[in-house]
Amino acid sequence: MENWEDGIPPLLAKEQLKSKWDDEDIDDFDIKESWEDEDELASPSARKAWLQVLSMVYGFACVILKGAMIWHFALYKRLVEEADYKSMIELFSKKGDDKTLDNYIPKFESDFVEYAEHISHKLRPYKKSYHSIALIKAVMRLSLTSLKAADVKDIASLVTVILARSVKYYFFL
Repeated sequence: MENWEDGIPPLLAKEQLKSKWDDEDIDDFDIKESWEDEDELASPSARKAWLQVLSMVYGFACVILKGAMIWHFALYKRLVEEADYKSMIELFSKKGDDKTLDNYIPKFESDFVEYAEHISHKLRPYKKSYHSIALIKAVMRLSLTSLKAADVKDIASLVTVILARSVKYYFFL
């Protein structure tokens, strides 16, 4: 144990520990305090040219934005009008009341008279044509071939009455 007291090694001297932030301010000479310092160095003509470029870009962007806004407004307006039209049709149209030659099925005598009116309205645009008489003759012939003689005689008397009226009309003119 004697060795213990004689040879006490000296304590290690503590080195001063460096902080991570100790060398923070070494490169401060390269950092600018503000960008205004650089503006002072720029020439007035360069600054003027830069302002012109910025104003042109801004003007071009405004024109594009205005055109896009007008286009979107027109699109929105058209969509609203189409939706209004569709809703109006849905609200005010009667379902199944559209009577055309394609979807109209006559059942009673009055329905057949109305069906004949639809057919005559379809044939009216061709009235001025030279061949409209051939059309009427063909329709009459094809329609009368399947009828009984009494029905054909009744239709013939109706045509005779119409003929007499048209003759009187031409006679008194």
